[in-house]
Amino acid sequence: MHGIRFMPQGIRWATIAGIFFIAGACELTRAQARPDSPPVTMKPSATDQNAQAESELRAGIALTLGGHFAEAIAHLLEAQGRVSNEYAAEFNLALCYAGTGQFQKAISVLTALRRRGSDNASVENLLAQAYAGNGQAGQAFEALQKATAFTPRDEKLYLFVADAFLGREEPAQSLRVIELGLQHLPESARLHYERGYLLSTLDDFDGGRTDFERAAQLAPHSEIGYLAKAQENLFGGNLREAIRVARTSSAEGKQDYQLLAILGEALIRAGASPGQAEFTEAPNALEKSVAMRPNYAVRKLGSAVWTSWMDGWKRRSNIWKPGDGSIRRTPRCIRCSQRHIGREGGPAKRKRC
Repeated sequence: MHGIRFMPQGIRWATIAGIFFIAGACELTRAQARPDSPPVTMKPSATDQNAQAESELRAGIALTLGGHFAEAIAHLLEAQGRVSNEYAAEFNLALCYAGTGQFQKAISVLTALRRRGSDNASVENLLAQAYAGNGQAGQAFEALQKATAFTPRDEKLYLFVADAFLGREEPAQSLRVIELGLQHLPESARLHYERGYLLSTLDDFDGGRTDFERAAQLAPHSEIGYLAKAQENLFGGNLREAIRVARTSSAEGKQDYQLLAILGEALIRAGASPGQAEFTEAPNALEKSVAMRPNYAVRKLGSAVWTSWMDGWKRRSNIWKPGDGSIRRTPRCIRCSQRHIGREGGPAKRKRC
């Protein structure tokens, strides 16, 4: 949240709906092999008559697993009602609808699966995400509770649904999801980190600090542990320590896109200027973050700040050429990060991007 990043899973990041679901696409599809749900693997068609439909289903699933949701839809529609594993066709179609922001269509497909008895953790998980994306919080929590009854200790369940709410800039609802997850997984470093991040963005840094510290205790020397420490120091205005933690993580081979974005942001806020090694280190870290997860660093800093700083860096580095609009074509700020452009010396003031 995310990534949160939210969802450093994920999520995920390309289109708005892709941010919600692409990180979970493969997981959700593979989840059908669990005992609590029908498999998505296909049975051979009983007749040659439906061979083409089976081929369309295979193509649709392959595209879905690759995150090519829009392209997969046509293939899955061709397979509907004509294949031996109708569940596979319907579930993957719903996933693709959700992944392309067509939440009402996804809801229709998933509720139909419910009525036919194909009610399992994966269906309820995706349904909760679709309802959240469609602005139907009540129904989203109803589906989430049903999914929780199937798999209460599935950490990704809570992360995916929380990220869906963040996609609509509803951090309070996202926080409700994470707190439900912590009731079932009190020792989850990831969930503690996410709650710390959300509380901090909701102007409760004292509460967030406790969760950041708990996450670091539960997962020391891991990506999530370093991320928790770096975020805590960034929110608290201790830029030098945020930089140190992010550099340590990178030196240990933990090149997380969020830590790289934090490193870049902290260096910028600390006043990196021409002639300093940090002046090159900051954009390098941000560009690595973007390469790993497109748009995350832009959203984190705010598109206006990103554009202004990167353009200025290019000019001062003598690598910007007139007419070069590559940096200017920054995506719209999809999820308000409620970030700050402060200086070291205490918690910075947050403002919406």
